[in-house]
Amino acid sequence: MNSRDYKSFFLLTGKIIAVSAAIGGAVFLLRLGAFLRDSSFGAIPMHRVIVAVRDNYFEPRQVRVKFGDMVVWKNEGLRAHTVTFRAISKTLFPGEHWAWKIEQNLFAAGENPYWDEIWRKDGIEGTLIAE
Repeated sequence: MNSRDYKSFFLLTGKIIAVSAAIGGAVFLLRLGAFLRDSSFGAIPMHRVIVAVRDNYFEPRQVRVKFGDMVVWKNEGLRAHTVTFRAISKTLFPGEHWAWKIEQNLFAAGENPYWDEIWRKDGIEGTLIAE
């Protein structure tokens, strides 16, 4: 295997570790323990959406995304919150953020509700509308 067939790089920035390897026209990303496959040969998502996690709501509450987009939740509140979708949940402490790529194998076309598991009783819920 020569350098034309296989290239890799490692990026270490704070809490995010990304590993990329180009093999046969596919790029694999390893991020925060989740294995994501990007078959578009390493293209960065065309669109990034920022959702602020506040102490009483998500802003915006409803977001339209396309498959391949990246959603970043940023805790701008004063207390811990979660971003929970189905069986996936990430706790964010004040100032922390979490990014997730919208993929067809996890998200359905149409409405995909998510919520703050800690404060759900207070109505902290949002919706990703995947197109």
